[in-house]
Amino acid sequence: MQIPLHLAAENGWMEVVKMLLKASTTTVVTIGTDGKVITDTGKHYDMSPHLELRDKEGYTPLLAALYGDYTDVANFLIQEGADVHAVDICGVGPMFYAGDAADKAFFELLISRGLDVNQSAPGGSTPLSHVAARLRKKDEATALALYLIENGASVSPKPRYNLSPLVFACESGNVDLVKELMKRMTMEEINTKSVSLGTSIYNAAFRGRAEVVKVLLDAGVDYEVMHFGETPFEAAVKEGHSDVVTVFKAFFRKGERSDGGEMDEEKEDVDVSISQSTSKSEAKSRFEELGSGSRIEELDDDEMEAESHGEALPPYSPKP
Repeated sequence: MQIPLHLAAENGWMEVVKMLLKASTTTVVTIGTDGKVITDTGKHYDMSPHLELRDKEGYTPLLAALYGDYTDVANFLIQEGADVHAVDICGVGPMFYAGDAADKAFFELLISRGLDVNQSAPGGSTPLSHVAARLRKKDEATALALYLIENGASVSPKPRYNLSPLVFACESGNVDLVKELMKRMTMEEINTKSVSLGTSIYNAAFRGRAEVVKVLLDAGVDYEVMHFGETPFEAAVKEGHSDVVTVFKAFFRKGERSDGGEMDEEKEDVDVSISQSTSKSEAKSRFEELGSGSRIEELDDDEMEAESHGEALPPYSPKP
């Protein structure tokens, strides 16, 4: 059951939070002989009994404050005695939810209280993954991610679901963080296919992150690993990301030249530019198969900007 304290914390109403906590530490229901309610200010609790009450999602007021990105309220609740180890019905705690706020000082507080920077949500994402998935203020997210790494956050894929912070950074299009994470990972880890989101390059291509796709291709990642029956290139074509398709075209043409193949300079169709070589990779073969009359051709001729797609958040993100 959500009580007023949950609502005030989630909306960042600091003065209301303080008032409600003060009221909840006093016994107020005393009935006089005349039938009137008397406020008994003589009996006080050392700590508000409402601090650990939970709503239907399992949120304590502390978790509700973090859900709303109000770390100032969350910090106040902690000082008042809120349990920093509380988790919701999904097993997710303050360290994970704090990722949306990008408040380094608050993370320092949580770490000083002994919270595990690698605590994962049931879906396999970690606090670092949650920070990497941020769609806004990417510079702050990068700085916070590096701080978490310095304090022991793992960049490696988590067992079972194979999710890594890199997959989420690729999804959000945070190029700087992608580069920082790749510096700390082996190529095997970079190429690991997650259960729900595929490989890093698949996720970047699917979401239309052209700059990230280029960084990954230049680094030599495996771009042929399929997810739900399609390669990263095919995903970009299907989703209508013409800028990503252009990156792949340039990469494949570069591969043709390095193989000594001759380019037909007069033909710009993507299927023609690739069709002369079938030994380079399966991706090139599919590139050819999807040629004339396909979605690729439409993207080549399309003068409008790439279609806009909704930004899906990772599993168990606090943002709907």
